[in-house]
Amino acid sequence: MEAVDSKEEKIIKINMFGGFSIKYGDIPFTFGRAYRSRYIQLFQILLLNQANGIAKDVLLENLYGMREGANQNNSLNNLIFRLRKHLLALGCSQSDDIVIKNGRCWLISKEKICLDVLEFKKLLGMAEPAMGEEKEKLLVQALALYQGELLPQISTEMWVMAESLELKQYFERAVNTLGKLWGNQKKYRQLLPVYTKAAQIYPFENWQEKEIECLVKLNLNQEAHQLYQNTVKLYVEEMGVPPSGEYLRRFQDMGRQLSRHSENLAAIQEELQEPLQDSGAYYCNYPSFIDSYRLMVRLMERSGQSNFLMLCTLVDSKGEPLDGQKVLSRKMEWLCEAIRRTMRRGDLFTKYSSCQYLALLLGTSREDCTAISGRIDRKYQQLSGGMRKEIRYYVTSLAVFPERPAKPGFQAELSVWRK
Repeated sequence: MEAVDSKEEKIIKINMFGGFSIKYGDIPFTFGRAYRSRYIQLFQILLLNQANGIAKDVLLENLYGMREGANQNNSLNNLIFRLRKHLLALGCSQSDDIVIKNGRCWLISKEKICLDVLEFKKLLGMAEPAMGEEKEKLLVQALALYQGELLPQISTEMWVMAESLELKQYFERAVNTLGKLWGNQKKYRQLLPVYTKAAQIYPFENWQEKEIECLVKLNLNQEAHQLYQNTVKLYVEEMGVPPSGEYLRRFQDMGRQLSRHSENLAAIQEELQEPLQDSGAYYCNYPSFIDSYRLMVRLMERSGQSNFLMLCTLVDSKGEPLDGQKVLSRKMEWLCEAIRRTMRRGDLFTKYSSCQYLALLLGTSREDCTAISGRIDRKYQQLSGGMRKEIRYYVTSLAVFPERPAKPGFQAELSVWRK
């Protein structure tokens, strides 16, 4: 093997964040089909417990779960034999060995092993008592090592899940600590990529809020607004539901803060115009739909106009909402286009879940709703090439207010119209 410093000390660099890779100097190790094998998991567990080793019974539980059997010791010995053979084939020293003594198991290596997980913990431990720039430097170095969750290819293994949760908590604490330090110093430009990285690794942990705050502080309002829109879209498309009420309210507050200063009213009006004039219904994201709904309710108090809320749900042959089917995305595209083409320019709609759209029908009657649903059905069948009707409609007047705020759905107590 190639030496990596003047003292001919051999260093094995191992990464477990975001994947599993090993380099001996500049030479990468490859595992081939053995990547997910149990003896490689044995290797990974021993690497994570280099300092004090790991109790043999805990090791067996990690590898085999709670299954009982007298052959577990034999199985462990077989794994150790296969691991030794594999390490030798990769070019490791024959002095590298796995030792079991006094009920504990260790990995003994002549070469220095540099593991990103242990280095991450070490840097955070050093950062804990440090102050000022030294603390910031150590936190930055630690966060640079965190390139994703621990061993994502085997993330469902119980021992990986437990270790990953602990490391995630360390990561979040480090990000929040650095955020507080740099936030107090108004170092928003340095802080932004920290929050962006956190949001990329954990997209559903609210880190986008912090990103938006940084962008607003940097007067990057257009970028902040785009991120706001993308995040809401992510929740609807990936999770199948809008963000939670409290999370959505915080995002809406941020959206209202994205202001620009200008006295050129003509330029502002031009910016507000739709980029393309479309004869169909107006599509907007869910937060914008909420604002429009509330405004329409207020206007009804003065105008007396009849407005309706329609929920369109794709269902299966049993009448249950479609969920997780491969063709669901395509069917939602057909439904979106059918709604857009058949409703009027003054109507608006939004995606509510993975199989539902919500629409505001302005200046309509209940009879109009029947006609509209019929047009949607016909257009959907046309777009889908004659596929059977599979859309269920629920309609309620905006003049009907539930005693408690509730999401439209399949509740029996909701005042609805069914086609």
